[in-house]
Amino acid sequence: MSQKRTDLLRGTLDLLVLKAVSLEPLHGVAISRRITQITQGAFQVSFGSLFPSLHRMEERGWVEGE
Repeated sequence: MSQKRTDLLRGTLDLLVLKAVSLEPLHGVAISRRITQITQGAFQVSFGSLFPSLHRMEERGWVEGE
């Protein structure tokens, strides 16, 4: 996979995660379910993709974990 495509996929996932948690704090499973819901099933995020994304966003200060 090319670097541009990988960056695009990461950016898309980051935006979906931020959209999912915009109304209320959620745990990982609920974030995954919310993304599936808001995309009407177009995206089903695996935990292997979700948790690295959450970690990356936490390091950047975009989200905060408890």
